[in-house]
Amino acid sequence: MDELSSRAFDVFFRANVLRSIQHLVRLGFSPECAEEAVEDTMVLLCTRWKDIRFPRTWVLRTAKGRALTLVKQRFDTLPTGADHHKLPLRVYDDDTVVQEESKARIVQLLEGLPPQRRAVFSASLSGYEDWEIAEALQISLGTVRSHRRYAREDIAAKLKGEGGLT
Repeated sequence: MDELSSRAFDVFFRANVLRSIQHLVRLGFSPECAEEAVEDTMVLLCTRWKDIRFPRTWVLRTAKGRALTLVKQRFDTLPTGADHHKLPLRVYDDDTVVQEESKARIVQLLEGLPPQRRAVFSASLSGYEDWEIAEALQISLGTVRSHRRYAREDIAAKLKGEGGLT
């Protein structure tokens, strides 16, 4: 990276790193997960600085995907359990027991969704973009968004009915 590009990256980094972390936290990621995802993304951006045309948009999209990957890695490494039906939905806790309970609870909540809503919501949780989900399931973008919205509503209603949400 030449001196001019290096300075431009430094200015961009200082102006956007905290903003990007805050954005991910507002999306629901833990501060630790958000920080790690943004740091990883900024390192990658530094190596590709000259090739990225819209770095701010690229960072938001890439950091979100990285954060989802980090959450999925935690989620995938946890064994499922059979007796977690009364536990609240929590994903971002560092406590291994809570992580195990959370994975089982999420799986249980997803199993209660109609098949296409579950497929859309699961793909969304895995970090796939709407257009990728639409292409993979051969449905429209509007249908993807609708299924995801209704899946969230179904899960929220179930949790509220169990006293998990007020």
